[in-house]
Amino acid sequence: MERPIIFITEEKKEDWWEKDGSKIKRPHPHLIQEFLEKTGQKFYMYRTDSFVQYAKKYLGANVTDEQIQNVTEQVENIRKVDELKEKKQRTKIDIDKVLKWLTDDEKARFNKMLSDSYDFELNPDVATFKYNRAIEWALRVSVTKMEGKLLELISIMASFHSGYAHEAQQIYDNLPEDLNKRATILLEAIKRLEDRIAFYEVQGY
Repeated sequence: MERPIIFITEEKKEDWWEKDGSKIKRPHPHLIQEFLEKTGQKFYMYRTDSFVQYAKKYLGANVTDEQIQNVTEQVENIRKVDELKEKKQRTKIDIDKVLKWLTDDEKARFNKMLSDSYDFELNPDVATFKYNRAIEWALRVSVTKMEGKLLELISIMASFHSGYAHEAQQIYDNLPEDLNKRATILLEAIKRLEDRIAFYEVQGY
């Protein structure tokens, strides 16, 4: 490495940045020190909008205030979408498993609610609220159907094995209020009963 490095990134890894609460202040000192020790060169790191602003201020870059504002807005919009995608990935239950219980019309409504949450004009708090509301709506609609399905399977199971039917009924009677947990338990109970019923039917019971 023969020269210092300026790295432009939207990466948000905790060990890359020093933060003030949730606000990024500067590259983590340990990262800068590690780079110096391994290369003998200086290193600094910027997020995209900050780099453009500093390039004009300190390097005399031919960039207008309007262009800087456009870059800042575009980067913020990208960050907002990325944050919402991360929230979706962190959802406790696999939402694709939930969507299988929705009709085509219900899926269309859910997708419209999700699209509304990705609106670039929304502030992050409103966007997050809309996203969470869409997930909760899909869960409530699906959980109602899952509950009906489980009761149907319990009735069928009772004709094969009363013990398994009673076990499943106990699960149903003690379902938690939390929608994520409720859906997760229902999906597992439904799968277990379907497998057992299929086994008995294959055996000719």
